[in-house]
Amino acid sequence: METIEADTPAQRLARYTPTTLSAGPWSLARDPATAAVLAACPVSAEDAKGLVSRLCQLLAGHPGWDRRQVPDLTVLVTEPAIVAHLARLTVAGKSAKTRENHRADLRRVARALAGTTRPPSAPNMTGTSTSTAPAGRVPATSQHLLDWLTAGVAPLVAVAAWEDRTGRKASRDVLDPVVKAVVAHCETNATDSAAGMVGLFVPVGTSVWGEVS
Repeated sequence: METIEADTPAQRLARYTPTTLSAGPWSLARDPATAAVLAACPVSAEDAKGLVSRLCQLLAGHPGWDRRQVPDLTVLVTEPAIVAHLARLTVAGKSAKTRENHRADLRRVARALAGTTRPPSAPNMTGTSTSTAPAGRVPATSQHLLDWLTAGVAPLVAVAAWEDRTGRKASRDVLDPVVKAVVAHCETNATDSAAGMVGLFVPVGTSVWGEVS
């Protein structure tokens, strides 16, 4: 029987179209929203979908975004904005459980945005992996970690989140193919920010990668 591989968070986000934003506003919000969700380290495709769906609902009712410019999520996704969004859900008759799910997910996105000094690089929007490694070179168990790193999530944050979500130690079998793929990605996308990423990944040592040396 043929095995069908599940979508990664990045692949699911590449196919996502919100029902709460029309095509024009979504074309402006898509890249920053996708980058913010990946920075929140979703553990699965469905987790990523939930995060971006709730983020879009917040943006749809946000009075601070005119829908004519790319939204600055670091300014828009704040605790007061989340509280206002939850109030709108209450008025709409949404259950306490629904409101709590929105609160938890939006706070995850807000924390991810607050933890970056600049927005992460926009991920590949073609529906394929952001990695430049040949297909099959990165195991499925490592793919989420690769997606987070190539989206601009800091290495220590990404590894800690991966270990927390999977309950596994990020050992050599997980990290080796990811490191090679990220270095290849940075070398292929030779920008100033990519050069900085290469500086992080090439001298792989125990201070960043645990068991990898």
